[in-house]
Order: sequence, then structure tokens, then C-alpha cells
Amino acid sequence: MKTSIILAASLALSSYSFSQEIRTFKNQEGRAIKAQLVSSSGDDVILMLSNGKEAKIKLATLSQADQEYVKNQNDVDSPNHKPVAATQSEASQKINEAIGHPAFNDTPFTQRKAAEFAKALQMPIESKSSIGNSWRLYAAARKKGYRLFNSVPYSVALYSNEKGNASAMSFVFANKGDYDSKVGFGANHFKKDTSKKSSKVTLKDAMEYDYEAIKAALTQALGDGKKDYYGDSGTRNGVLRWDWNDHSFILSLVKGEYVSMNIVPVAKADREGRSKTINDAAVKERIQHSITRDENGDVYLTDIPMVDQGPKGYCVPATFERAMRFMGLEADMYLLAMLGKTKAGGGTSINAILDEIQTLIRRKGARVKEEEVKKLSVRYVKSKIDKGIPILWALSSGDHYSDPTNANTKLRKEGDRAAHLAWLAEQEEVFSKKKKPKVNHICMIIGYNEETNELAVSDSWGEAFTIRWTPLSVANWVNSGKVTLIQP
Repeated sequence: MKTSIILAASLALSSYSFSQEIRTFKNQEGRAIKAQLVSSSGDDVILMLSNGKEAKIKLATLSQADQEYVKNQNDVDSPNHKPVAATQSEASQKINEAIGHPAFNDTPFTQRKAAEFAKALQMPIESKSSIGNSWRLYAAARKKGYRLFNSVPYSVALYSNEKGNASAMSFVFANKGDYDSKVGFGANHFKKDTSKKSSKVTLKDAMEYDYEAIKAALTQALGDGKKDYYGDSGTRNGVLRWDWNDHSFILSLVKGEYVSMNIVPVAKADREGRSKTINDAAVKERIQHSITRDENGDVYLTDIPMVDQGPKGYCVPATFERAMRFMGLEADMYLLAMLGKTKAGGGTSINAILDEIQTLIRRKGARVKEEEVKKLSVRYVKSKIDKGIPILWALSSGDHYSDPTNANTKLRKEGDRAAHLAWLAEQEEVFSKKKKPKVNHICMIIGYNEETNELAVSDSWGEAFTIRWTPLSVANWVNSGKVTLIQP
């Protein structure tokens, strides 16, 4: 590789740092030079030469093998990916010892790729959208032996911005919603798990243990935390705060509710966690672009973040979090559950959340309203979806609703339109005579098909439940008569 094709420049390291490996790079003509890969962005690659200077070259000028090497280093999910911080200070090493995972380096929080954090903390992807991605791990239920700060977290959540950089982390430890809950994941939420034994430790004792363990681990790494306040509106509470390298570690203990650790940029901690107001025009333009229209007449919203409510009765706060984030509002289902006066095991009230959440949402720059809809119609749903507004729908859920909805969704995928339409016609007769069970639930209506009288629904149970299609007759059979709308 001729040095003339290398633009030696004193360039700052990008936000994404790579392996310290010294490698022999070759160009398309086979000429070689030893260098260290510093970073890559789009078509450009930055190498550190043996003289200590950095050089910027075009990825396309490298050999095919070297191009693959660069791409593997840039792909967090690649087994060949070896991210290493430009420097690994004693402070970042101490924080990694405290948390129990090699998650932190000396790159400022908002400049780190969220996917890199997710990989270090063993978190699966939860949702992808144009406004950012999220990852979530229900560690207590799904990863035996997992610890953070010497304690067992129930939920480990991570959020990115639209560029993929970290924007917030939320670790929830002992809490009212998860503690001693005997419900399952997803649709199994409605089936009680009698095999689960109640803990002999009280929630109060579990919360105190987790709080002291986390406090001790961070104090050993960063010294004494300072007292502060954190949270929006009704979720504001006293916290302990540690700042390091644009990371704010916020430890909360809300009596009778939860113990949590939030990691946010220092600027957000300085405004005590209060959200910035949204830009109405930008949100309206984005949600209009989320409307998808298929040739078969399906109209539905995409780009709505998924939240998996987990093994607890958090369908209300999880669904509200999804709708709020879709409208550009920061939200956390655990904090919303506190507003909704969650019961042990996670049962929440739509009315209780609505009473408290309206002020919170208005402060963030949006509107929320409840409407009585005793009988759903495609026309009504169309009036909202065509504006990019998902409908938060209260219903009686369970197998009596999921079974026909799953059957309908399967028929659609099989592609026999005549068989599907015949089946839909049968449901009109079947469900006009059935008596519905009373099992309270909330999900989203996110689409419609005028020709077939079907509604697209989305439950907060994980990726598999992002969209299903239910006949209008089934929807009206389980309809509870109330919907909620969050809009800019």
C-alpha cells in the first residue's frame, strides 16, 4: 500500500474504538503496511501507523479480506468483534468489578454504541425503531446466577438513540410488580403458575438488601454518592448519585415499590431526569411515515417500540410506555406502574394511571384522552390510524380471545383468501352468541382492513406479538368499551 493513498491526519478517535491488534493491511494491488485499526465510519477507515500518526483511507481501497475484517470489527454481533476502549482507566476497571461485567470503558456514555453495552451485559434485543432500539433481559426468570452490583436484577433494560448510541439504562431489582409474581411470560400471563413458591423473605427486606449491596459496590468504585432528586412529576424521589465520565449512576429506593439503578448522561441527571419537550412537527411527520399500506388493503402502523412486560401484570404501564415512546416521550413501565398504584404481582389500573399520567404527558409536550367506544368499527379505527395514532384498547383477554386471533393470523399467512373470508363470515355468527369471560387486559390497535373487517392488534409481550389480526366480531365480543389516545 503506497503511503500516498494514506491521508495522514491528526484525527480524534471516533466514538467507536476497536481492538489494539497490530495487523498487516493490504490494498487492492497487494501492497502492505502494518497498522492498528482505530475506527470506521461509512466508507472511511482510520488506521494508526507505526509512527503513531493516524491515517484516513477509503474502505474500498483495502483488500477483500481486510474489508471483511473491518466489517466484523464494526459488527457487535460478530464472533470476531473485539471492542476495546482507547484507554481503560483504573476507574472504569473498578466500575466493571462493581457491576460484575466488562461493560464500561473510558468512552463517555452517550458516545458508546448501545449494542456494545448490550453484548457485555448479555441482553437480547427487544425492539428496533427509527427513534432508537431497546434491549431487555428478565434476568431473575431467565438467566440463573446473573448478578449486577452483587444483586439479582429482575429487569435489565437499555435504550439507544436514533444513531445507535446509548441514551439510558434501567436496572430494576426487588420490586412490587415482580416480587412473588406467579404469572408467566406473554400470553401465559393469564395462567397462574402454581409451581412457583412464595419467597420467605419479605419485599421490604429484599429491597433493603439490594439497595445496600448496590450502594456498597458503587461506593467502593467511585466513593460516596451524593444525595439528589430524580424523576418527572409524580415519579420524582430522593436518590443517591455518582458521576463519572458523563455517566450518572442513579440509585433509587421508593418505599414499598422498587429499587432501581438508572444510568443516564450527566446532563439529564442535572435536570433531575426531567424530559425535554417534544417537537410536535417532527413527531407528526415521523408518525405519518410509520403508516404502511399493503396491496391487500391492510393499513397498519410500524415503528412502534416493543416492550415485553415480562412475568407480571404490567400490560397497562408497558403499553403506555410503548405509545409514549412512539410519540417521542421518554417513559419507563416501572415508573408508570408506580403512578398506577400497582399491586403485588403487578396488577395495575388504567384509571389510576390515567389520573396521574395526564399531567406527566402534558409536561412532556403531548396530549392524552380517554374515549367511550362501546362498539368498535373499522371507520373509527381508520380515523385514528390514518393520523398515525395507535389506540390503547381495554379488553377481556385470554385464550377465548387469543385462540381465534391466532387462527385468523395463521389463515392470513397461508394465503388462501377464499378460505380466510369464509372463516371470517363464520365468526360473525359464532361470536354474536358467545358470553365473554371477564379478564382485564390492555393492548394496542395498530391497523385495519376495510374490506375484510379485521383489526391489527399488538400486545406488549415481545416481538412475536408485534402484530396479529383479529376479526372485528371477535374484537367487539371482548371490547371493554374504553380506549385511550396519546397524540402530539
